[in-house]
Amino acid sequence: MGKSTVVRHFIDGLTSDAVVLRGRAYERESVPYKVVDSVIDALSLHLLALEDDGNPVDLPADMWALARLFPVLERVPGIDATLAASGDDPTSVRRRAFAALREIFASLAGRKPVVLFVDDVHWGDADSAALLLDLLRPPIAPPLLLLLVQDDARAPASPFLNDLRVRWPEGAQMREITVGPLTTEDARRLALDLLGADDERAHRTAHSVAREARGSPFLTEELVRGTRGSPQSGEPTFAEVTLEEMVGARLARLPDQARRLSEIVALAARPLPISVVADASSAGDDADQVIALLGAGRFVRTGLHDGREIVEMIHEPIRRTIVAQIPASTLREHHGCLARALEDVASADAEAIAMHWLGAGENARAAHFAESAAEQAATKLAFDQASRLFRLALENVPASSPDVLRLRPRLARVLQHAGRHGESAKEFLAAAQVVTADARLGYQQAAAQQLLSAGRIHEGAEVLRGVLAAVGMRAPRSPRAAVFWLFVYRLWLALIGLRFQERKPEDVSSEDRLRLEALATVAVGFAIVNVIVGACMQARYFVEALRVGDRFQLVRSHNGGRALGRHRQTTRGARDEARPNGPPARRGARDTRGRDLLRRNLGRRPLPARSLERGARHARSL
Repeated sequence: MGKSTVVRHFIDGLTSDAVVLRGRAYERESVPYKVVDSVIDALSLHLLALEDDGNPVDLPADMWALARLFPVLERVPGIDATLAASGDDPTSVRRRAFAALREIFASLAGRKPVVLFVDDVHWGDADSAALLLDLLRPPIAPPLLLLLVQDDARAPASPFLNDLRVRWPEGAQMREITVGPLTTEDARRLALDLLGADDERAHRTAHSVAREARGSPFLTEELVRGTRGSPQSGEPTFAEVTLEEMVGARLARLPDQARRLSEIVALAARPLPISVVADASSAGDDADQVIALLGAGRFVRTGLHDGREIVEMIHEPIRRTIVAQIPASTLREHHGCLARALEDVASADAEAIAMHWLGAGENARAAHFAESAAEQAATKLAFDQASRLFRLALENVPASSPDVLRLRPRLARVLQHAGRHGESAKEFLAAAQVVTADARLGYQQAAAQQLLSAGRIHEGAEVLRGVLAAVGMRAPRSPRAAVFWLFVYRLWLALIGLRFQERKPEDVSSEDRLRLEALATVAVGFAIVNVIVGACMQARYFVEALRVGDRFQLVRSHNGGRALGRHRQTTRGARDEARPNGPPARRGARDTRGRDLLRRNLGRRPLPARSLERGARHARSL
C-alpha cells in the first residue's frame, strides 16, 4: 500500500465516530486555496446534511467573508442572509474570513471529532498555507486532526510545504510519519506473489520488477501485469524492460483514438469532465467506450465531482511517462485542443486555459487568460496566486504593449495586500517609468510607502525626495535646515492666519494638485524617516494648501481638522485681545489667550511684541 492508501485505511475506521472532510491537490489545478478548496466543498455538503437533519450549525457573523473566498458555501441555507458588504480593505476581509472558518470548525468539533485529510499537498500554494496556519494558531485553534500526504521528492519545491515548515505555530502539535518505499527484497517478494510462480525465470523477473518499481507497490503490480505474454525462455526477458518501455508497449496496442484520449487526459494532469475530454480528443459519442477501454488497460479511472462524471490518470508515474513520450508537435496540438475545449466550459479554470495556450505557443491568448485568472484570485483574496498569475501575464505580453500599463500596477497592489512590500515597491517604480507624469507621481508615492513599510528607510527617503523633485520642490537635507524652515512656516501661519480664497476642485490646476499630493505623501513618509523633516513638510503642506485654496487639502494637511481648529483658536484669541470694547467678564478670561496660542504654535518660543501686534491687526481684519 502507498501513503494515500494507508491514510484512507486509517480514516475509513473513523467515519462513524468523526466528521471526516477529504480533499486533494492537483498539479495543474489552479483554483485559489487549492489545498483546502475540495475540503470546503466537503464542508458545504456536511453543513447541508446537518441542515436537512434539523441540526444546523450556528453560522459566524463574518460568514459573508468566508463565502467570498469560497462561493460554494452560498448554497448552504442561512449563509445568503449573512452576506454583507466586503469593505475596502482586502487584507481585513481575508482575516475575517479565516476567523469565520476557525469558528465553524470549532462548532463542529464541539459535536464530533473533526478530521481534515488532503492528499498530494506538495502541489499546494502559499495562500492555502496562510489559511491553515491561521486555523492552527494557538490559543484559539479548534481541536481537529489535520492529515497531509506529500511526495518527499517534490516537497523542497513546494511553496505550501515550505511556508508550513517555516511558520508552523509554536504550540501546535505536529507529527511526521514517513511511509517509505518497499525495500528491494520486499518488492521482490511481492512480485513473486503476484507472478504466482517460483521458477528461475520468475525470480529473474521479480528482481527486475523490484529494481524498476523503485519501491512503489502500485508500479510493482503494473510491471508484473506487463510481463504477461512475455517471451518464453531463451528469448529476452523482462529484465530488459523499463517502465517507459512497458507503457509504450501498452500504448502501441491501443487504437489511435484511445491513444489520443489517454494523451489528452495525461496532459491535463487533473480530473476533467468526460464531456471536455470527448471534445478535446474528438472522440465524440465514442468517448465512453474509449474511456472504458483505457480503464480496463489500467490507464485511467472515472468518478463523480459536482454531479459530473470525470476522468483522470490512474497513477502519477504512468501519467508522466505518457506525457514524456508525446512528440513535441503533437504536444502543442493537444494543448491547443484542451484550451479550446476548456474555453467552452462556463466554470472552466482560467489558469489551466492559460497554461494550455502557452503550451500551444499562443502567448497572447495565454496572457489574456492569465490576467483573468489573476483577477479571479484577487477577488477571492488569494494574493500570492494573483501575484504569480499577473507576473505570468506580464511575461507573455510585449514590453511596449499598453497592457503593461494595466498589469504592472495590479501586480503591485496584490503584492502590497500579500505583505510583500519590497516587491510591491519595485513594481510601482517599474510602472512609474512607462506612464504619464500625473500617474508617475502616484506610483512613486506608492513605492515610497511600500519601501517604508518594508523597513527600507533610506531607499524610501530617496524615493520621497524624488517625488518632490518631480514637482520642483526639495526637502531639507539636515536637521538644522529642517528646524529653520519649520520655524519659518509656523511663523508664516501665526502671522498670516487662515485667510485664503477658496477654489472649487475643478479650478485647481493640475500642477498645484500634483504639488499638494506630493507634499501629502512626503509629509507622512518623512514622519517615519525623520520626525523633524516630517514636521517641516507637514507645515509646508498646510501653507501650500492655504495658497491654493483647496478646502479638502486644508482639512487633510497638517493633521487635518486638528490643525484647522488650532489655527482658528489662535486667530479668535488674537481678535479678542485686539477688541477694545469686548465684554469685561469675557475679556478678562481671554486677555492672554491669543498671545499664548501664538506662542504654542511656534513651539512655545516667546514672541516680540511687534509680532504679536501684527497678528492682532491681521485678526481684526478678518
